[in-house]
Amino acid sequence: MSMTNPSGGTVTDPVVVALDGLSTHGWRMLHTTRWPGHPGQTIEHVAIGPGGVVVVAVPHTTVHDEALDEPQEDLACATSAVTALVAPRHRRSVRGVLVVPPGVEAPTLAEVVDSEHLAGWLTTLDPVLSPLEVVLVSAYLRDKLDPVAAPRATRVPQPAPPVDDAPTVEEPEPPAVPEPPAPRRRPGLSRRTALIVAAGLALPWVVAGLLYLF
Repeated sequence: MSMTNPSGGTVTDPVVVALDGLSTHGWRMLHTTRWPGHPGQTIEHVAIGPGGVVVVAVPHTTVHDEALDEPQEDLACATSAVTALVAPRHRRSVRGVLVVPPGVEAPTLAEVVDSEHLAGWLTTLDPVLSPLEVVLVSAYLRDKLDPVAAPRATRVPQPAPPVDDAPTVEEPEPPAVPEPPAPRRRPGLSRRTALIVAAGLALPWVVAGLLYLF
């Protein structure tokens, strides 16, 4: 990262130079990233390497004006925002450090390293990420912390309107189907009458049979 001074010359940021020089040691750097939770604010540097994920802050304009220790509050807030983005198994590897120019005293309880010793301090951290994890985590954070990428809008499905509010359409009633007529019963004799008739018909034969026998 470089800036142009009023005379037209280029001023190189010593912190960026120190961080970018660690690429040969397996470190990857993100500069001027988005600060989750604070629209319009940026995190100066995020270093991802064998020693973990390190939020590198530079004391300047604070977002915690009312805090007793503004640099510490800013660093803790930025570190928490980055920690929330990484996978749970990598969250213990995230830490923050405040970088100041050589010989400058920073009245803060945050961990402070001067810019001349920043690179050496990072390389002395205990290794917690493998080379593959460094690549994966840095690519993921680059996507999540990109200040240019617009937030993706998510369409929230709307609930269906209540049944009472929906227009009521009256359906025509089906035409009544007439019931089929009951089957007619043929006129006939009752059971008692039938027995009497049968007995009357059989009586002559019985009488005839008795006369024949006697």
